[in-house]
Order: sequence, then structure tokens, then C-alpha cells
Amino acid sequence: MIFLTGGTGFVGSYLLFHLLKKGVKVRALKRPEAHFRQTEQIFRYLAGKYPQGRAVSLSQIEWITGSLEAPESFQDQLSGVDTIYHAAALVSFDPRDKNKLFQTNYAGTRDMVDIALEYNIPRLAYLSSVATLPRRDGKITDESDIGELPDFGSAYAESKYRAEMEVHRGFAEGLQGVIVNPSIILGIGDFTRGSLKIFDTVRKGLKFYPTGSCGMVDADDVARAMIELMNHEALFGGRFVLNSECISWENLFNMMASEMHIAAPKIATKPWQASIYWRIEALKSLLTGDSPIVTKETARASYQDFCYSSGKLIRLLPDFHFTPISSTIRDAAQEILSASSNSTIK
Repeated sequence: MIFLTGGTGFVGSYLLFHLLKKGVKVRALKRPEAHFRQTEQIFRYLAGKYPQGRAVSLSQIEWITGSLEAPESFQDQLSGVDTIYHAAALVSFDPRDKNKLFQTNYAGTRDMVDIALEYNIPRLAYLSSVATLPRRDGKITDESDIGELPDFGSAYAESKYRAEMEVHRGFAEGLQGVIVNPSIILGIGDFTRGSLKIFDTVRKGLKFYPTGSCGMVDADDVARAMIELMNHEALFGGRFVLNSECISWENLFNMMASEMHIAAPKIATKPWQASIYWRIEALKSLLTGDSPIVTKETARASYQDFCYSSGKLIRLLPDFHFTPISSTIRDAAQEILSASSNSTIK
């Protein structure tokens, strides 16, 4: 029996599908207010991609209602569980969310490790982020950089780093498992939230593009890699960077615009312009209470070149192949255009 946190979330939904496709019994944690729209959307997409998974259904999942902030809401329902996939997290670069980030990402992971140890659940896989790695402009980052303390560019990065330390504590106390550090995750899902909001921003007529570059990976690859890694005991205790390719923001936006049949952004922003923009967004956020579209941290990162290597994973799992980002963008654009067309018809 597998216990999964974040089952109605982005990557969590992909994990659910692939675990069920393998015939594994799964219990999944969901918040009381959670809905299944994104999970159902992802299941439909993956059923088309993997014909052997067409029989996969949400009804096969044993749902537990609770939250990471209240571990007592679910910890007594973990009998028979032998593996935890901890995918739940809060992703935000809004400075006002610092306390929430530490409560969900750090404290939630600490409690999950404690629960695994207390209830003798032997294995745990943790979904982290490349944000915890000490990256440098123009340098390719991989697992060899983990000995350096990162320059925390955001509260999100620090909360995930502290969470990783708790997982390593669990490994030292007898847990077995892996940590994965994906770069920016794209795929099919809720295009109004998280990293997928990039598609929505471009679709609405983005005029500017930042001059930097970043790493990208398909959500399907992240889920498949986590499950594959947990099938190899010799790899337990390790961490693995998950990155399909490095791509400039200009090329990324051009591909998105082309697939959605709209004009691509034409104007390159300079660092000083990005600096002004995040300050304007911060002021708007204070006045409206809405989260800023761009923050100081994301603005700074947008004109730097951050790249990552998954050489370790490819070397140890030679049969694993990453999805080209062009294919990810094509599938996502088709989903967006199809949803837009259906909405227009209605």
C-alpha cells in the first residue's frame, strides 16, 4: 500500500495515474476543500497517452481527508502502508507567504518523516526542487553541488531546503528512499496556477521576454522517474536532478506562441526594466491584496542563465528517457486550444 500526499495537485496526479496503472493500491491525502478537476483532466490526458492505463479511475483510490498542517487528521489511517510519496507542497514566491511556506513545506515534511519512523513505514520518496541547489549564472548545476549551502533566493527555496534536511534525517534514522529535484515543471494541468500559468500569460498576449534561460522538465517524466527510482534499492539515500533540457525564455515563449497560433513576444527586457517591473507589481499587490505576477526573486532569475544536468539519473537508469520540451508544449497547447474551443461552442 502506498500513501501519497498532494494527490489532487499537479505532479501528484501524474504519480497517482502511474501507480494505479501498475496495479498498486494507493491511499491519497486531500484537503477538505480540494476538488478533482485537475486530477480528472490529467487522467484523461494520460489515458490517451498510455492505452494500458485507460481503465485507471479515481474510484480506485482510497482518499483520506486531512492536511499536512494537521498530521493528526490522517496519521492513524496509515496501517498497511509501506511507501510514502510526499508530493504535497506550497509553491509561492510572494514574500507574504513565508510563514505558510515553512508551515507546509518544512514542518509538513518534518512531520511526515516522523510519522514514517513512528509507524514503521520503511520507504519515502520526496519531491523537492532545483531551487534548493546552489546554482550560479552560466553554470550547469548537478548533484555534485550539494555540498555547498545555496544562496536562498526565496522563502520557497529555503523552506524546501529545510524540508530536505528532514528527509536526510529520516534516511539517517533508517528510512529508505530518494529525493528528486525537478527544474521548472510543465505539462497538462491547471493552466491558471503555478508553473503552468506561463502558458496562460503567453496566450493572453505577452509582449516582452526576459533574456535568461532555465531548465524544464515534463511532469510525466517527474512521476515516472520517482517511481522508477523507488524500484531500485541500490539508489536509496540519493538525490536526483530531473531536467529534460535547458532553454532560453525567448525560445520557450516562441514555441508556446507558435503552438497556440498567436504572436510571440518581440521585446527583450533588460535587468533594469525587470527591476522596475517587480517593484510596480509589489505596489499593486499591496493595494489589491493579490499575489504579484513577478517578484524580486523571479525577476532576478529571469535574466540569468540557470541550467541543470540529469546525467546521474541517465547514467544509473539508462533506459529512462526524458520527453522533449517541444512535445510537452505541443500537448499543452492542444489541451488549451481544445478547452477554449469547447468553451466557445458552449
